[in-house]
Amino acid sequence: MFGLKILKVVGKSMEPIIPENSYVLISSKYKYKSKSIFIFVHNVYGKLIKRLKLKDHDGNLWFEGENPNSVSSENIGSINKSSVIGRICLVITKKRIFLVWRFLTAIFNHFPVDFYTL
Repeated sequence: MFGLKILKVVGKSMEPIIPENSYVLISSKYKYKSKSIFIFVHNVYGKLIKRLKLKDHDGNLWFEGENPNSVSSENIGSINKSSVIGRICLVITKKRIFLVWRFLTAIFNHFPVDFYTL
């Protein structure tokens, strides 16, 4: 309905930006901006999450990983736009959830809030 999906990340190719076992929120509404992170289907590697490196003169997309041990851009090759599932718009990790919870707890402890009036 909103064009959003949540998927669990398997693999370390995007660490430290996207740690293994984290979750990503994927938007199906996006523009192809360089350095944005996308998920797409590769005919050999399956679903991959990579950063958009460039869009070539034929309109094909070239991606790269964050981790030096990631599959190289050359091995991935050019990706057709029809293979793109969506753009990563949020990364959820245990550490980030913990930090958000600590922040919210500190705010609510400092400024008591009546949850019924929110």
